[in-house]
Amino acid sequence: MASILEHLLPFWLVAARVSGLFLFAPVLASQLVMRQVRVLLLVMLTVALYPAVAAGGIQTPPLELGTIALVMLGEVLIGLAIGMMATMPLVAIQVAGSVISYKLGLALAQVYNPEFDAQSEVIGQLLYLMGLGLFIQFGGLEHMVVAVMDTFASLPPGTAWVDVAPVELMATLVDAAFVVGLRIAMPVLLMATLASLAMGVLMRTIPQINIMTIGFAIQIVLGLSVLVISVYAIGDVATDAISDFLNAIYDWVHSLGVADG
Repeated sequence: MASILEHLLPFWLVAARVSGLFLFAPVLASQLVMRQVRVLLLVMLTVALYPAVAAGGIQTPPLELGTIALVMLGEVLIGLAIGMMATMPLVAIQVAGSVISYKLGLALAQVYNPEFDAQSEVIGQLLYLMGLGLFIQFGGLEHMVVAVMDTFASLPPGTAWVDVAPVELMATLVDAAFVVGLRIAMPVLLMATLASLAMGVLMRTIPQINIMTIGFAIQIVLGLSVLVISVYAIGDVATDAISDFLNAIYDWVHSLGVADG
């Protein structure tokens, strides 16, 4: 019993760090997955990771009752930060789809997005699902778990603190995510702008034509055509973005020990 109690607190610290993934990470935090299933996955991952963490030697610093909550919060923030950084390229892809929908006048066509428990535009939902498929195919889930596992080499259980959150890195990645979304939406936005200019010139030169009755239909058809043509380019941009964000996660994870030291 004494040997079991010795591992009780470190086990819960490992579970707290892993649980951050289930708050914001793609798939793991999805509302499509039942809460009971997510809890079971959390327990399974913790049981699978803890022996490897314990094999490296766990030296949990003495913690007072008042500091345990802050340490637990710091542990959760590590997993949460990894999950949020992994989700950013997918959110950027969905935002690009939303911008395309607004530009083409399809913003009223919305569907329920169970990933975020909210309504989203059809094109945004379509692009998000495509990005999610690329994320899974790229091994994003495995990379997130490996990244959490690597954090234990830099920060053993019980040594994380609330200031471990990479605020500056998150701000940089948000800016990069906006660039990714703009790159994805730019072909359709450019075409829609040119179509609007052409219809404006046509309306001024031939006022007898009621361009308002056919203008929206033409813009939608042209926009969707450009979107279909550029789908392979969108896939390449999304794959590069996912790879860059995962590399940024690993760079941050490997810098934890240096920053702590």
